[in-house]
Amino acid sequence: MTYEELRRLEKKIEKVHNKITPTGRLSKVRSNHLAEFIVSAIYGGLEEHKEAMGERTYKKYINDLKKCGITEKFINKEYEREKSMREFERNHPELIQILLNMDLTQQVPEGYEPPKSQYSMKDILGKEEQPNNDQNIIKFIRK
Repeated sequence: MTYEELRRLEKKIEKVHNKITPTGRLSKVRSNHLAEFIVSAIYGGLEEHKEAMGERTYKKYINDLKKCGITEKFINKEYEREKSMREFERNHPELIQILLNMDLTQQVPEGYEPPKSQYSMKDILGKEEQPNNDQNIIKFIRK
């Protein structure tokens, strides 16, 4: 499930379960708890949550989610989808590596010339010769 999809679910939950307190403040406690429940259920499975939190709390969360249009069937479907995606990533790490492999060597526009410094390496190093390909290393000589 992508971040955008999760965000859409959270907005559905917030529309129904955000409320204004008697002092006039917006309370997001219930919607935050439900959003946390749905995310952990999608990534961990409903059966695991049912055992961990107890039947009564579980049913209360499911009933609150049904008010938002989110059903157990939907959560189970998303759980299976996430499970298969994790299994694919585990079985095919080379494909993931190919997708993430980037070449950062040609990240400058054509005709780009690095800026010229007003300071020379001779002045900085205090000697006549240039460092041999140690451009990122500055050595200070004590006098």
